[in-house]
Amino acid sequence: MIKMDVYLPREDSYLLQKQIRKFVKPDFSVLDMGTGSGIQAIEAARYCKKVLAVDINSEALVLAKKNADSAKLFNITFVQSDLFKNIGSDKNFDLILFNPPYLPDPEEESDNEAVKSRHLALDGGKTGVELIAKFLSEAKFHLKKDGQNPGRILMIYSSLTKGFDDVVKREGFSVRVLDEQSFFMERIYAALLSRK
Repeated sequence: MIKMDVYLPREDSYLLQKQIRKFVKPDFSVLDMGTGSGIQAIEAARYCKKVLAVDINSEALVLAKKNADSAKLFNITFVQSDLFKNIGSDKNFDLILFNPPYLPDPEEESDNEAVKSRHLALDGGKTGVELIAKFLSEAKFHLKKDGQNPGRILMIYSSLTKGFDDVVKREGFSVRVLDEQSFFMERIYAALLSRK
């Protein structure tokens, strides 16, 4: 079995974390997709009653649970899942958090499983948007449809993620950039997505 590394908090993690307290309300049901170390789930759990933390990587879930226990936050449930595969079709959320793999991966078509696994936490597909597209196509069925407070998505993407705006539009979302940070090679964005 190939060992998968856990994505530890970096600049993009902190950019998203800063937005959570602005949008999480006490009665919210929050999903942290791709929880990694649990940084977003832990932050959300400080402001609401229940958080579901999901990751495809079982090692990430072990670390996230350990971090939540250290923070004395016991209102987080941990589930191993490839996106929404192991989340009931009837589960809907007020807010979904996602710091996805968003970088283009020219080796994505490789048959080498070790190469694919090594980049699992960073690479979002050949152009960087493929995993985001899959996520959005499923996420729209897991957002609460309350007329006054419909569910929304807080997520990160990069200037290197090709076709992000087209995918968002195609899946029926509008996007509002909340914050951004520049680096030598790219700019990363914290964005709020809402159903149109």
